[in-house]
Amino acid sequence: GEGKNGAIRSVDQLGGQAFIQVGEHLAFYVDGYFFHQYKADGYDEPAAEFQGYWYNDHEYEHFATFDCSEAYANVSGDFGTLTLAHYPIIWGNSMHSVLLSESATSFGSLQWSKQFKHFKYTFLHGSLMTNEYSLTEDGRNYIPKYLVAHRIEMRIASRLHVNFSEMLIYGNRIPEVTYLVPVIFLWPSEHALGDRDNKMISLETEIFPLNGLRLYGTVLLDELSFSRLFDDWWANKFALQGGFQWSPRSLPADLIIEMTAVHPWTYTHRFSFGSYTHHGNDLGFYLGPNTRLVSGKINYDISRKSRLILSYSHLLKGADTLLVDGVEYPSGGNSNQNYEDMAPQLEFATKWLMGDITKTNQLRLEWLYRWRNQITFLTGCEFRTINNERDIYYSLQIRINY
Repeated sequence: GEGKNGAIRSVDQLGGQAFIQVGEHLAFYVDGYFFHQYKADGYDEPAAEFQGYWYNDHEYEHFATFDCSEAYANVSGDFGTLTLAHYPIIWGNSMHSVLLSESATSFGSLQWSKQFKHFKYTFLHGSLMTNEYSLTEDGRNYIPKYLVAHRIEMRIASRLHVNFSEMLIYGNRIPEVTYLVPVIFLWPSEHALGDRDNKMISLETEIFPLNGLRLYGTVLLDELSFSRLFDDWWANKFALQGGFQWSPRSLPADLIIEMTAVHPWTYTHRFSFGSYTHHGNDLGFYLGPNTRLVSGKINYDISRKSRLILSYSHLLKGADTLLVDGVEYPSGGNSNQNYEDMAPQLEFATKWLMGDITKTNQLRLEWLYRWRNQITFLTGCEFRTINNERDIYYSLQIRINY
């Protein structure tokens, strides 16, 4: 059960999952879930469990349904681990990753990873969906779209970890053989193939200066000109993120504070099949570009069965469009926007936040209680303000796994 101010609705999830191990080197996982959501007046947005899959809105019945299924098959050996999956992929060392996010819609992928002594290498090639389609006699026609990515996780020292990733979105053709080579660098390869794809690189660091203290940071570069770094040039598209996690040994608790800023037009491209999205939903930072977010969370274990979770976020979000000389133009606040539609007057006038700014503050308290191994209770209350509007959310969840 969930509530927003005076509106109350119900959401239920039914399904199952299976883990299968065949010998020492072959493993399978599969799940399938079906959701029913009652839509109350004043509280009809999709439930948090909806991650961008098919959504059936029964308009006249105050009722909606959606479903999902995820699975993977792992083969492991001296060569590493080969994975065929339709399963969430999270790259990043933060609460809200700017690389591959916990909020992204799952997609089908082929992965290979190999663990060496002090570093791990991962290759990923995934199949995505564009946000747009054309109608033909055979139904909806989507332009082919793919993600290829490489990741190196290095342990420089016991208290210093460094990760390097490169991601590239391409489409409107069959899978590119060059991009299927697991160890090739994507940046020069994209140049050699006509400079038509959307490439990004990132560098992450983790430092452990004291026991129980972790400092981390990420720089994501979509496009950048160092000579124009301070010129408010629109194509300086990048994201900055940093934070710390403190887990004192004397307390059963941990504290995380994190700051994220994503420049306008980051993740966008001139082709719909080049945007860093799947089904129109962001693969990277879940709030998209043209944003600044400060967030924090405290987890405190009251007992072995009970935990309190206190979280807070302060978000500044620029508008998706703005008026220039009386004409409305995209401002780079949506990853699906085409940057060639930008107003020429904004070429050297694109700041960190563009358009009207929306301020959102959220304060949430949750209590998790594991009554039995199979039965868990989760209740929460959230106070949220969007500019001058205030809302109170509350929920009670009962989860039974048998």
